[in-house]
Amino acid sequence: PIWPTAANRLFTGSVATLGRVASGGSTPRSSSSLYRRAASNAAGSPALQVLLPVARECDAVSASCLSDVLVRAGAAVTVASIERDLEVRTSCGLKLRADVPISGCLAQDWAAIVCPGGEGGAERLSGSTDLVSLLKQSRRSGRVLAAVGATPAVLFGEHKLIEYDEKATGYPSTRLRKALSACCAGWWDAAVVVDRRVVTSKGPGTSLQCALKIVEILYGR
Repeated sequence: PIWPTAANRLFTGSVATLGRVASGGSTPRSSSSLYRRAASNAAGSPALQVLLPVARECDAVSASCLSDVLVRAGAAVTVASIERDLEVRTSCGLKLRADVPISGCLAQDWAAIVCPGGEGGAERLSGSTDLVSLLKQSRRSGRVLAAVGATPAVLFGEHKLIEYDEKATGYPSTRLRKALSACCAGWWDAAVVVDRRVVTSKGPGTSLQCALKIVEILYGR
């Protein structure tokens, strides 16, 4: 399959207003408007550094969408593998090739860390001590953290990256809703939820809305 722009470098072979910031309950701004504004804001200044960690069994749609939209907006997206190899097989069988291993990302100051969905991939991401360390450091520093699908519950919830008074969303299975609700102020039935600097989204079908919301936060309205 042919993937657009930034996604081409990833895949090979067969390959509701909440708290402090607006949530995805409102109608998202057009992508072209956001891209133009982001490009204007970024002109003459270094590109914002965004980390996209990947693992075996992660979701190809959310990984591709997050990367593509952020690159179009002017961010420098680094795709990092938590596996031994840079090439990982996603949940649908597509092969994804990362730029670097996660161990090579520890010294970088990331403007945002955005995590794709896929329950199997989320469990593997959750088991990466390097990634969890980066996420906790970024949370303390007030950087943007984002997660899609199963990842808000399996990774963010498990490692207390969402505060007890913050709302979130994620994949709407009964088990994952209960798991997410147990570690924060509750699972919210919205495509995208932003509370403080944490962005969560339901799944592959809401990845574009999630990516555009991250662009809004990084580059302004």
